[in-house]
Amino acid sequence: MTKLTVDWLGCHGAGTEPAAYDHGILEKSPDHVVYAGLRQPLQVQTKTPNTASLAGESILVIRGDFSAMEKYRPLILHGSVGAKKETEKVLVKEVTYDTTVGTSYIELKIPISKNFTRYGVTIWGNAVDITQGKSVPATVLGSGWGEEAYQSFDLAQSPLTYERRGREGIQAVVDVKVNDLPWQQKDDFLYSGPQDRHFTVQTGYDGQSRIVFGDGANGARLPTGRDNVTASYRIGQGSQGNVPAKVLKKPTSKPAFLKEVFNGDPTAGGSDPDTRDQLRAKIPAEHLTFDRAVSLSDYADLALAYPGAGKAKAGWRWINYREVVYLAVIGEQGQDLTPILPDLRDHLDARRDINQPLMVEPVCRVPITIVIEVVALEGVDTDRLEDAIAAALGTGRTTNGLPQFFNFERLALGMSIHKKDIYREVEQINGVKGIKSLAVTRSAAGCSAGGYQTPALCAEDVWIQNWELAELDQAQLDITVLQPPVGKVCDTLGI
Repeated sequence: MTKLTVDWLGCHGAGTEPAAYDHGILEKSPDHVVYAGLRQPLQVQTKTPNTASLAGESILVIRGDFSAMEKYRPLILHGSVGAKKETEKVLVKEVTYDTTVGTSYIELKIPISKNFTRYGVTIWGNAVDITQGKSVPATVLGSGWGEEAYQSFDLAQSPLTYERRGREGIQAVVDVKVNDLPWQQKDDFLYSGPQDRHFTVQTGYDGQSRIVFGDGANGARLPTGRDNVTASYRIGQGSQGNVPAKVLKKPTSKPAFLKEVFNGDPTAGGSDPDTRDQLRAKIPAEHLTFDRAVSLSDYADLALAYPGAGKAKAGWRWINYREVVYLAVIGEQGQDLTPILPDLRDHLDARRDINQPLMVEPVCRVPITIVIEVVALEGVDTDRLEDAIAAALGTGRTTNGLPQFFNFERLALGMSIHKKDIYREVEQINGVKGIKSLAVTRSAAGCSAGGYQTPALCAEDVWIQNWELAELDQAQLDITVLQPPVGKVCDTLGI
């Protein structure tokens, strides 16, 4: 994404004098921080306290001539909404420029929905959607032979890049032409007629992709011709594409007017191909749903079948006096899936009763604070024992490859933390004589429990709701190892 050249930002009807401004320099004023330059990167961030909301605004008023801005080009809004940082993409519908006052009016296709305030909000322009991969220009796949059913061609490079395309689901990024006419990609030939110019993509466990055409009954056969089948496509995929913000800085091509390119937010949604074990777990759940969301488990199963989703759980919540299906999702490595939630929502909307209110939100993480006092056996190195306890309660894996107590793979959404489980985990460590005291609490920095109180019968537990995921607060893991006096036959552990 790049930034727009602008020296003043407002909303329709708002009026403040713009800051002094010269093109091509970095301008600072009490009201705004402006990175300026003709057709160069820029950011505008309101600095003066102004709590007026941008929600519902459909016209942005900007000082300067932006009449050449393309329609339907996205703008990215980023800022605090309550206690969270939020991002929203809006599309430009029309830009008009008033020469008498030197001001542009940027009309948005859909009004801003999130409750950004003018104080602290950042708006980025010239944004483009990016996908992980490398484009392969149109190349000849081979020659069509009209007498052959299900004729196929292997692509020279792999693996193919796959993209989310709303309700269409996940499709390979490949464009096929036969005799210079485009053919359409389908998941299968089930609904393809004899004249339908359709093709499918088949990918093996080795990542090799193959383009397959119809048999003349389900999908048209290829017309006979010499080197008349061509394809352009993208290669490259996987979780390694999930990178932090400000990492993508090198464009593949750089026009003379381009000063800077970067990703303002972390990228998300990259997913490695499912292993055989993962497919064994996912496929039965997908078949049970019949590709439709009816029960709460259906919502979660369909979300888990969506590439990039690692954990999902649906439950009922009362919101604004209505009972809604609340679906919480998180990435395969615990990453935030906010960037792909609109696509996931489209995927679910095509497979559910839209009269049932639905909210799809990222998982709320609950930091867990642990304070523990452990009594060691006589002669045990207390420093090493402390390290062993910290490792047992950690987020990684043991030397044997087993998940530690707070490992992401071990914890499920809505899984409460029981003190008895921590007792068992620590007491089985060599060198531990007993546990003198243990306190396990939700960190105040985490998400609230939504008004729910821990049941009296569960006083020994940290209660976690369906939309929450417990995680260890490493900074609040307090371990004290006590060494009993030498020669003492027995002692009181205080448990």
